[in-house]
Amino acid sequence: MRIKIILICLVFLTGCANQNIEFGASLTESEKIDTELTKIAELQEIERTKDDKYKRVEEVLVDGITYKVDEFVSPNGVGYHVTMTKIEDSKLYKKIESRGDLLEDRTYDWRLIKDNTSSSTPK
Repeated sequence: MRIKIILICLVFLTGCANQNIEFGASLTESEKIDTELTKIAELQEIERTKDDKYKRVEEVLVDGITYKVDEFVSPNGVGYHVTMTKIEDSKLYKKIESRGDLLEDRTYDWRLIKDNTSSSTPK
């Protein structure tokens, strides 16, 4: 496990994050998300040790899911939110994982945001 984490860090820190490296059997969507969240968390902790705040990261598409990181600083603490979006069957879904002092404030599982399917046919 330690070697896998070191390899992930090396890949991410050397700018090769967009390359798909396969480790073992194929992963479920949940496992892929957990992997990406682990990468993000490791990088965010590195950023926080530099200047005691997290770093905003623009959208990145990995395996059909878009990840975006927004950091926050408030009177209640510091942290970051990872917003994930995906499209399945013409429906847009969103999920947020929060880290830091406001963990429970913003975290929620997949929610339907927009349904682009049409239930009626034009006349």
